[in-house]
Amino acid sequence: MMPARRTLGRVLASGRSVALERKLVWVMGSPRSGSTWLMYLLEELPRVAALQEPLIGMHLGLFAAYLVENGEGTLPAGVRMRDLRDDDLYFFSERHVSDWGPPLRKLILRRLAPHVSRHARNLVVQEPNGSEGADLLMRVLPRSHLLFLLRDGRDVVDSVLDAYRPGSWLDEAFGVAQNLVGPARDKLIEREAQRWVARTEIVWRAYEQHPPARRLLVRYEDLLADTPKELLSIYSWLRLTPPGDLGARVEARAFSTLPDTARGPGKFHRAATPGLWRENLTPDEQDRCEKVMGPMLRTMGYQSVPEPRGRRPQARPG
Repeated sequence: MMPARRTLGRVLASGRSVALERKLVWVMGSPRSGSTWLMYLLEELPRVAALQEPLIGMHLGLFAAYLVENGEGTLPAGVRMRDLRDDDLYFFSERHVSDWGPPLRKLILRRLAPHVSRHARNLVVQEPNGSEGADLLMRVLPRSHLLFLLRDGRDVVDSVLDAYRPGSWLDEAFGVAQNLVGPARDKLIEREAQRWVARTEIVWRAYEQHPPARRLLVRYEDLLADTPKELLSIYSWLRLTPPGDLGARVEARAFSTLPDTARGPGKFHRAATPGLWRENLTPDEQDRCEKVMGPMLRTMGYQSVPEPRGRRPQARPG
């Protein structure tokens, strides 16, 4: 009879589930970082399956402000429930990881199994909105792959602001439009800046603790600048054979090929131009981002670039 308590390293699964775990490629980092575009590019290969946002990471790394009354005003937006509690009552308590870790692994694998055939070499799981659970997912699935898609947090904040405009793709899907002027706009900027820092820190911590052969960091800016080169790097990492017509496939997925009605302000495919935050955020808003994100931006290799004289953006209405 199996003992009630087990170490996390002991695998209670068949060889088939181990094989599935090795096929998983988690794409994490932050929303509005080009993960959908990257998923479509990788899915072009015949032996690659894809799954768009199952959100298991969001549930495991739930931000506390979602649950605490008036949490948005009293708790930093990047604090998770598991960061606040580590007692015997909390289900995912660290001290009980040997109890819940193996069953959680089994649950995730059984849920993902229908999305990948035996012939597929990889299942790309696009999970930017679940990046807050990256540390737990990588811990219980150590054989899986972590593709850390990193983007300048100021561009992420700028893109999120656009998504909250009335009539945007996000508003049409969830009815979340806001009149983002004055304090309301400042509050959203600070919240999204905090979430970018939290997600980046969590994914980076998971990245550093994950086996080197099963992790890869890709910058959105580099992917956009030389897409074939970055894709070849990913293919090599996953031991995939690149398609002979890679250039044509990349061109077919380029932002410029989208119809005018499917791209631009308020659209899901908004822009493909790094650094737009310099034009769209006022000097005060840029300073607000810097106060929250500055240290993490520098840690991840992003620097503040002074604007040429006379080109500082003016205040913009909502």
